[in-house]
Amino acid sequence: MKIKLARKRACFSFAIVLIVFTIFSIALKSPLHAGFWDQINEKRLLTRLIGEGQFMGYQRNVDTKDPLFPLEVLNDGFKMIRVYQDFPGNYQVEWIWRAVLKNMSSRTVEITFEYKLQDQDAFLVASSKEYFKKIAVGETVLIEKTDHLPYEIAKRVKNSNWYIYLQN
Repeated sequence: MKIKLARKRACFSFAIVLIVFTIFSIALKSPLHAGFWDQINEKRLLTRLIGEGQFMGYQRNVDTKDPLFPLEVLNDGFKMIRVYQDFPGNYQVEWIWRAVLKNMSSRTVEITFEYKLQDQDAFLVASSKEYFKKIAVGETVLIEKTDHLPYEIAKRVKNSNWYIYLQN
């Protein structure tokens, strides 16, 4: 008798949850079931990447032997923003990098800034460039760019580096 009553309560509870789920699904702009499990899976995949979706910040400056190099890098870093499917079974990672640069020279400089993601052996995994950025005398600028790479490649990322190319 107790087992039958427990089964009835479980079925009743399931039915109530299903009805509430359906009502909310109809009331919202996009149904709760549409992509729900995909979103959960994508968040789970994001937590498996370096930093678990957190910004990986660094305080490293330009490594140059030229004391007259015009720029100082105040900080830089990157973050894996989100994981998404571009078609079923193929996951992509959206990532962002940023760097804060200060022009220490007495002239405007024009640069290209390249941010590189590396594996544990410092081999290149992915790179992203911001072309021809002008920095006025004494100005501090934030350079930021969003890019994408396949999830399987993003799993290899362990570190980053950057390069500054001065334009004439």
